Amino acid sequence: MTVKILKLLPVGLATLNASVTFYVFWAANHYPNAGLLPIIIYYADFPFSICIKWLSDLLDPIGAHVAVETIAFVTLGSAWYFLLGVWLRKVVRLAVRTTAQIPPTL
Repeated sequence: MTVKILKLLPVGLATLNASVTFYVFWAANHYPNAGLLPIIIYYADFPFSICIKWLSDLLDPIGAHVAVETIAFVTLGSAWYFLLGVWLRKVVRLAVRTTAQIPPTL
């Protein structure tokens, strides 16, 4: 069972990030009181969000199009979470392998 979970971990994290990001930016665009809601996504993607924000500012220097930021954060943020999932899968597999090799002590 854990093998299936580890196989689906990168795709699951990327899908979860894409759906939450899309919903947050959609809500910020459609509801006037939720204009600062994308700050949550900036913190969720934090180390990589600096690069994503810089790239989206290059594509839209005025900053008037929320769609440009939505596309940038959905695609690049999902790629970031996919890479985190791959890294986490490798760490868990390595931990399982090393603990299986340790002989039990009495």
